[in-house]
Amino acid sequence: MAQPVSTEFQVAITTPTNGATVALKTPVPLATKLSGSHLPISRVDYYDGNHLIVSSHTAGYRAVWK
Repeated sequence: MAQPVSTEFQVAITTPTNGATVALKTPVPLATKLSGSHLPISRVDYYDGNHLIVSSHTAGYRAVWK
């Protein structure tokens, strides 16, 4: 019998680090680490509240918030 595929994964924002400060009007680099799921991930969306600021479609899921 086949084992069930895990659909749960953990998300960690690796950049910027927790507590980092950024000067106004400075682009903010973003990076995310995903683990735990065996399902393919096609993109990561970054939000400021309910506002989509940028999406990343490649592993490493890096982007810049301008």
